[in-house]
Amino acid sequence: MAGQVSPGIVLRERDLTNSVAVATQANTAAIVGAFEKGPVGVITSITTERELVDTFGKPNANNYEDWFVASTFLSYGGQLQIVRVNDSALKNAATEVTGTSSDATKLPVENTTGFSNGDTVKVDNEYFTVTAVDAAAETLTVTRAQLGSTAADHSILSTVTKWSLALAAGYAGAVTAETLDTTEKIITLDTTAGLSAGDYIKIGSEYIKVESVEETNIVGVRGALGSTAATAVSGAAVTRYTFAATSTTTSLTIS
Repeated sequence: MAGQVSPGIVLRERDLTNSVAVATQANTAAIVGAFEKGPVGVITSITTERELVDTFGKPNANNYEDWFVASTFLSYGGQLQIVRVNDSALKNAATEVTGTSSDATKLPVENTTGFSNGDTVKVDNEYFTVTAVDAAAETLTVTRAQLGSTAADHSILSTVTKWSLALAAGYAGAVTAETLDTTEKIITLDTTAGLSAGDYIKIGSEYIKVESVEETNIVGVRGALGSTAATAVSGAAVTRYTFAATSTTTSLTIS
């Protein structure tokens, strides 16, 4: 191009469609948002929209405002520190297998530490039996509606508490009727003082859930807690057990 012979303005058009802004440490910001996937409560450094999609997913009807704010900032270069939070509007925490949370057999949790196969856990008013623990996927595989509870939906961030069965002090009884067969629900004891509905008694290797107490009789559910109903002779020792919350807890998250 020939040079100008006098001072003036030269207009040149350049296609910058495929240009990428270079990230700089000085251009740093942070955002907390309800993204559809990715680590919860962890600061994650993101420098490109591709990383944003790979780590935290694409925009949807529940998070598009957060997502496009993050995307727009990244388009100008720099680093974005992102923290993903749980949001009950995203999806029910217990939805995993069938799309109906009360039918799900896996609970996504924030931490599986302290939980083992065979544990009893409680979320809201529902009890679960843990059948498998996947620390990598942070899930508990469970059997639903245990201990007479009812399967239900549970919200994100609901507390998951480990419960344990413990021998309760202050009660020592015995069967006083004739030999107890495997189908009898009304059991006569030498004393019911200290027993109440919801307790568990143990006779031999069998657990029985106490439904009601009537004078020296209890009405119970035989073969509770996975035990097998068994016969017991008069004079067989009876001990009392209760379920109690432990200090092991975590929270439901998004699967």
